[in-house]
Amino acid sequence: MQVKLVTDGLGDDYFFLRRELDELEHDGITDVEGTSEAGARSGVVEGVVIALVGSPVLVALVTLVQNWLTRQQSGTVVLEIGGDRVELTGSTTELHQEALAAFLARHPE
Repeated sequence: MQVKLVTDGLGDDYFFLRRELDELEHDGITDVEGTSEAGARSGVVEGVVIALVGSPVLVALVTLVQNWLTRQQSGTVVLEIGGDRVELTGSTTELHQEALAAFLARHPE
């Protein structure tokens, strides 16, 4: 399962999150750099693609990112699997939790 985490806007904090992501069970992590489109800076990391070994690791990934965002007290990370996206923030509302539960239900493996 390939999961893209869009972290654009985290700035240098991305590298602290990236270090924690390395602790997960995965089959590889690749940084995704920004493009040279209007307004975007080439060579700036805008996210990461992580190859997970199954849905339990996806749940662990979500928990890790949410906990990290809570500690940072700011920021947003978007998880994307095959075009299906869900936004994670440090402060979760009931609506966010429902959207996250639906996202996880759509990706059981």
